[in-house]
Amino acid sequence: MRSKPVSSFVMRFGIALALCLGVAGATTARTFAQDPTPGTFCAVLSPDEVSDAMYTTFVTSKGTDSACEWDVVPGEQGDSIFGAYLSVEVERAKYSDIAQAFPDGTKESVLGHDALLAPPFFGIRLYVDVGLPGRRLTLGLLGPKLNVDPEAVLVYLAEIVVERLPSFPLAAPAGDTELASLFPASLGGQPLEVTTDRGPDLLRQLEGEQNPAASALLQGLTEIGKTPDDVTVGSAYGTVAGAAMAILAVRVAGVDAIVMAPTVVGAFGAYVSATPDATQTPATIAGKDVTQFNTGRPGAGQTYVYPYGEVVWLVFAAEPTLTEIFEKLP
Repeated sequence: MRSKPVSSFVMRFGIALALCLGVAGATTARTFAQDPTPGTFCAVLSPDEVSDAMYTTFVTSKGTDSACEWDVVPGEQGDSIFGAYLSVEVERAKYSDIAQAFPDGTKESVLGHDALLAPPFFGIRLYVDVGLPGRRLTLGLLGPKLNVDPEAVLVYLAEIVVERLPSFPLAAPAGDTELASLFPASLGGQPLEVTTDRGPDLLRQLEGEQNPAASALLQGLTEIGKTPDDVTVGSAYGTVAGAAMAILAVRVAGVDAIVMAPTVVGAFGAYVSATPDATQTPATIAGKDVTQFNTGRPGAGQTYVYPYGEVVWLVFAAEPTLTEIFEKLP
């Protein structure tokens, strides 16, 4: 493991944070609130460890079971109009997407794990492949007045987090392996990576029932006597034959997919902000009866709904991938 980076007055924060330095001396107007009961994941780094690495005082500000944030204490060294904070999160997203998103990023290694520092833009972000399907570790740092090398500090703290990650429940892959097995193994000759989540995890990602999509899903589940604990969701996405594709599968244990389809479509429509002009048209693809869902938004493309067994499938793809998907679905 690397030793703690030394304090430095030469910070490589890029153009965005260089602009912050020009106003860093202004009086801060940000709200500072320390969470008295942060989530369990905040135990991955103590405030003392963060403070020691940053050479100034940080406290835990908020957290969940898969993410945490630490803020510099107002008035302490490193404070500015933008504050200074460190965030650490195990995201439900693929590490493989990062290299495509940031081709100019800097490759790093964190205890033997592939990692990538994204080009600086209003802060520094480090992404780490922690070997969990469909998940990645992300660390972010904003601190225009901190006297540290931000990139070195993130790598240093990432090594501590990676070493401790196996002791947290989120490190164990969760979801529905049976649902994942129903997805095509490959498309266009490329292997397909499938991620599955439990219903409560999905609701957390949607930030609770205040989200219109979450609210629509919860209402539909309540009407049939089910809860989020009865739900699992599978997803796969990528580029096949030069075009984007995505597959979403929603399974409610013990419920016929035809019964759940209207609820799933309603929740999906709310999620993508479908307009009142949205339409649903019967169609047949690869011998399977589907419904073509048009959100009414210009350029949004078509989503195909296919209820089968206990699973409602939502498919977004162009030909020839569209037909290949339906040929390989149950």
